[in-house]
Amino acid sequence: MQVRFRTIGDATCTGATISNADSLEKIIDEVHYQELLKEVEELTIKDLKLLWKTEKKRAIFNHE
Repeated sequence: MQVRFRTIGDATCTGATISNADSLEKIIDEVHYQELLKEVEELTIKDLKLLWKTEKKRAIFNHE
């Protein structure tokens, strides 16, 4: 297993990240991919909350 640290500095602050990246370009790609995953996760949570509110309103108005 290979790891890298997210910042140069105190490893105890950031912890290690499992990574197979062996170049700066691959590290940048990994970070970008992780940021995209986080955005998708946040959008999914917002969509689920909106869906829940919509379904709740529908149930109230339709007396379901």
